[in-house]
Amino acid sequence: MHESSRPTRDCNQCLTMAGKLGAGNLSVVYLEQTSQFLCVRLDQSCEVHARRFITESFELLNNHCLETYNSALVWLPEQSHIRRLYADRRKSHLRVACGTRKGWSACEMTLLGHSGWANSAVFSPDGSRVVSASHDGSLRIWNTTTGRREAELRGHSDLVTSIPFPPNGTRIVSASYDKSLRMWNTATGKCEAELKGHSDWVRVVVFSPDGTRVLSASHDGSLLLCSPPIAVALCLHHMTSHCGSVPSIAGH
Repeated sequence: MHESSRPTRDCNQCLTMAGKLGAGNLSVVYLEQTSQFLCVRLDQSCEVHARRFITESFELLNNHCLETYNSALVWLPEQSHIRRLYADRRKSHLRVACGTRKGWSACEMTLLGHSGWANSAVFSPDGSRVVSASHDGSLRIWNTTTGRREAELRGHSDLVTSIPFPPNGTRIVSASYDKSLRMWNTATGKCEAELKGHSDWVRVVVFSPDGTRVLSASHDGSLLLCSPPIAVALCLHHMTSHCGSVPSIAGH
């Protein structure tokens, strides 16, 4: 039933040698989504296990792909389809004496790197990346396939409170205790615009559904509705009818 996973694993070894293992995992995700969309009666658990295997063992597969059968498989959960399928290819007699997991845990990976609290995190629209904001004043872009940090965004002089993604996923806007908003290019990691207008720290920022405007809420009780181009940000409206801090806004 699970023979379809063998080409997946063999293909991953080839992709490793080509330095494109991340693309292999992304294709597995798309296979899951396509199978659901087309209502094809396949055993999707095989592809789920393949994705979890690649994600958890990425560093070993990427750097020592020829040791896959002897080193990576032995650490997989006992109920993993990948472990069962390729058990006969192991040439080593090494085994885990105790503590082998029965199945996959709910946690797929842990992303570490910030030197302060992580205040906020958000997925890109396609789910391939995560952006996190921290008390250390930085933002980090993470690859959800490999767990690697793709970029570190610095520019704020104080902690970062909020980070929305627009629908197209090409840019993010960050809100900070330094009273400013910054627009970042997710491909280059560069700050393309700095939006100012609040007199106190910015609690939250959201994109409009079409991604053309940005709405921010501040501790000073004001809202800023901006239409930011690439280099210069134009504030369209400065709304100050609130008599206290604005804790939350929604852009849906």
